[in-house]
Amino acid sequence: MSRPRKCRMVCRLPGASEFVPLDGRKDASPIVLTVDEFEALRLIDGEDYSQEQCGEQMHIARATVQQIVDSARKKISFALVEGRPLKILGGEYRLCEGGAARCGCCRAGCGRCLRNRKEGFAMRIAVAANGNEVAGHFGHCENFWLYDVENQAIVKAENIPNPGHRPGFLPNFLGDHGANVVIAGGMGESAAGIFAHRNIETILGASGDARTAAEAYLRGELHSDASACHKHEHAHECHDEK
Repeated sequence: MSRPRKCRMVCRLPGASEFVPLDGRKDASPIVLTVDEFEALRLIDGEDYSQEQCGEQMHIARATVQQIVDSARKKISFALVEGRPLKILGGEYRLCEGGAARCGCCRAGCGRCLRNRKEGFAMRIAVAANGNEVAGHFGHCENFWLYDVENQAIVKAENIPNPGHRPGFLPNFLGDHGANVVIAGGMGESAAGIFAHRNIETILGASGDARTAAEAYLRGELHSDASACHKHEHAHECHDEK
């Protein structure tokens, strides 16, 4: 049996998740840079970390750092040379919670960490649901479960109805309610982009009981399937979330 790959630790999500050339091939298929590739570039090229320091922060080996950085640089080169759009999406990563040594997230004072300190809880997880079950499609769920987390345990659960499916509304609605993580079966790229812009982690491909999914995430057992939007039965409706 192959050994499961360990998710790479990421301090914060990129401020922008999509770049489109003004005079290039706007309609060409985009080149996708994963979030962990972005993080490695941020640390190595942006923060002047050594490969050893980058590996320590991302919880990966030095050789893996080199592979990730090489892949990221090639993708960016292709996007520039071919004039193609560049998206930052998916990958095998887990957002840190602000307690790691030399955490770039905390050093920069990102909104996620500041919100956590202000509101007095370590994390708030939002699960798109139909009743008590994880919804197959984020935008068309019946309700949201909000779980407040302290010391890696759920200490409070709140159920709120879906206030309405309007363009760009739901991601900001959950962000304004303090969500740090959003769990769903599937999600359109526009909604995912808004969450990324607000430094809110999205976990896609989930199913089953909503609280069980949130607890699995806290144990490190639930990871995002970046292609979930294309797999679930409502994939054709994803454009509605723009």
